[in-house]
Amino acid sequence: MATTTYPYSPLVLGPNSIRLLHIQKGWGPDDVVCQLFESFPDQGRGPAYKALSYTWGGLQHRFQGGEPRVLIDGYHIKMKENLYTALRQIRCHDRDVTLWVDAICINQEDKAEKGHQVSQMGNVYKGAEEVLIWLGLSNEDIDSLLKSISCIDAKAIEAQALSSTEDWRSLCRRFFDQRLLGLGPPTQSKTTQALANLLARPWFTRVWVLQEVANARTARIMCGSRSCPARTFALIPSFMGLDINEHTRAVLDIMPRVRQNTWWSSKRYLQFLLNKFAKSQACMPRDKIYALLGMSEDACDPKRFHPCYLKSNGEVFRDTASFLLFGEILDSSFSLPEFALADLSLPIIQLAEKTLSWALGQSGLQPDSVRKTAELLIRRLNEGQLKTADMLLTLVERHAPLQLDKVRDIFRQGQVELGVNFEDTGATLTIASKHDSLIAPVSLAFSREVSPSRDSRSMPPPPFKDDENMLETITQLEQAGSSNEELLRAHVWAGHTDIVRRYLGMGVDVDGADSNGFTALHFASRRGYEEIVALLLQKGADVNRKARF
Repeated sequence: MATTTYPYSPLVLGPNSIRLLHIQKGWGPDDVVCQLFESFPDQGRGPAYKALSYTWGGLQHRFQGGEPRVLIDGYHIKMKENLYTALRQIRCHDRDVTLWVDAICINQEDKAEKGHQVSQMGNVYKGAEEVLIWLGLSNEDIDSLLKSISCIDAKAIEAQALSSTEDWRSLCRRFFDQRLLGLGPPTQSKTTQALANLLARPWFTRVWVLQEVANARTARIMCGSRSCPARTFALIPSFMGLDINEHTRAVLDIMPRVRQNTWWSSKRYLQFLLNKFAKSQACMPRDKIYALLGMSEDACDPKRFHPCYLKSNGEVFRDTASFLLFGEILDSSFSLPEFALADLSLPIIQLAEKTLSWALGQSGLQPDSVRKTAELLIRRLNEGQLKTADMLLTLVERHAPLQLDKVRDIFRQGQVELGVNFEDTGATLTIASKHDSLIAPVSLAFSREVSPSRDSRSMPPPPFKDDENMLETITQLEQAGSSNEELLRAHVWAGHTDIVRRYLGMGVDVDGADSNGFTALHFASRRGYEEIVALLLQKGADVNRKARF
């Protein structure tokens, strides 16, 4: 069977315009026959639809039982195995289904359309009557688990209808105990393992699922031919006492009917989300940013920050840093230093220190655009929009350590006033008391010959070439016979808290530095891993205390 690329008609890139997939009813062996049409996520303007949340999968197109036959408007369409299997399970034998699925409803080859549609995804999942979470194929144990969860959900709904005063979690817990705790140990063990296997599937590692789940009004977990309501599925791991990783826990916490009492109810600024989900997976580095925009409180307006696949990764990182620092994407008349993806999950004050230090040191080379950036950042600092004291003390410590006590005296008097003077050879930053003119101001000189090297030490390039595959990198280091100190630094960079704790228990030298003079503590601070920083500091303190005695 010949397959082809679907000949998309241009999509009108207006407000809320999307495509939907109409799947005709059919039986198992029949071809999956579909049509694409333009619509809107607002059901007042378009038909009711479901939205699919799934994992794209690898590049292979392997299929059991013959080559797939998916026809869209008469064209045989090639697609990944995971999506093909999902479509066959979603298709009904007695009624048509209207579905939104990104790989089909977005022309992936049209970068302008892709950016426009990605910015609509929050509304797409919010407008869907139900989000279908496809986790892949099933087995007997998983079927039994999902059947039990559906039964627990049905009993909880029935109890609520009878005016039960229990909340949803308590109801589900009561019926969970009745159904599963009465089973013998072998069955309990198989059920727990089935759930653990499901939670280990790739879907739970994807960054995109966060906004897909968070915007769902209702959602359903699908695995093979079985399914269950997501609102109850999300509670079962805690009922079973399963130990799950932070990202999986965060996904379960934002399932419908669960999210009200979780981290979702806190402030969801973009910088918080970038830090919380830095380890999430995405096919493209920029998607680790774009997938979070629709969830954030400050970057959700596409007029202020919208996905763009016409830009390079570096430009996207620059836009993101600009938004985090200034609340807007600065135009090309402003210059910023280069940022890596890992930089964006750091505290904003560290981004500000990097930017100001770079701008003051480079001002003699690029006077107009760099000066504008420095002046804008200093204005924000003077207005109290950033933690001025924390940033300036770090800056002074690096560039004028002998002035540190004087700057602390200025801060003790209250608010400070910053000023800057640009010259051909560099720039001078002035730190003065805003309320006490009798206190002499402190001046920090940034010469363009010295400042760049200092800046490179304060914010070094990533020590590992491939940040996306740290497990593979660490394996290579182990096979090469690397020292425990080097392995410690690698695990610190990757954020492996438990492994770091194990290395510290082995007596590894926490002060062991790499070829650039950077220690494990430096990397932990750079990455913002507060728990690892505390472990390293405690270990260092213990070593020093033993040395004294």
